[in-house]
Amino acid sequence: MTAVRILGIVAGIGLFLMSVQAYDRRRISRLSLIVASLLGTALIVLSLRPSVYDPVFNWFHIVPGAERRVIFVLVIGVLLLLFLVLRLQTGSDTNDRGLRLLIEALGRERFDWERAAALPEGRRVVVISPAYNEQDSVGDVVRAIPRELEGMQVIPVLVSDGSDDATARRAREADDGRRRAASALGTACDDPTDHRRERRLRERIADPR
Repeated sequence: MTAVRILGIVAGIGLFLMSVQAYDRRRISRLSLIVASLLGTALIVLSLRPSVYDPVFNWFHIVPGAERRVIFVLVIGVLLLLFLVLRLQTGSDTNDRGLRLLIEALGRERFDWERAAALPEGRRVVVISPAYNEQDSVGDVVRAIPRELEGMQVIPVLVSDGSDDATARRAREADDGRRRAASALGTACDDPTDHRRERRLRERIADPR
């Protein structure tokens, strides 16, 4: 067995082990794990028994001799690397676009530093509660949230996702009557593109408890 084949076996095993470790740490997706495992297995098989790929070589009319098959494998490897780079770039561009949309949605309104300064000092617990057209019950829910939990300040965040009633106002009134604390209410902007997550992310009531 030549040194090149031994190197191919080591590289294939290393690729598989690194992929499994990265997947356990949730650094890559399951699809990436499957792709890496297939590439590692193909490399190991090619290094151990190159004759397995004789049908592929024959289909492309790659006859033995003059390192033709080695060059062919290198070309295929370059093409696979190009495919993986393009796949990685596509995923990166998608994430960048999603992050840009999120930042644009958050930047539709000015951050209220005065209300943020009213938040209590020390350790805090944030309780997030969704609400949709719940003006009749949201006040009782807000008043039922404790002010402290095991020595930590409790900060409720009520997410009113597209409510067209007085849910937000009732929540503010319930908190003002109980603690008279500043409310950090962000009003969502209408967006005809129907990006609900970005459109409603800033529509919230964050009252220090």
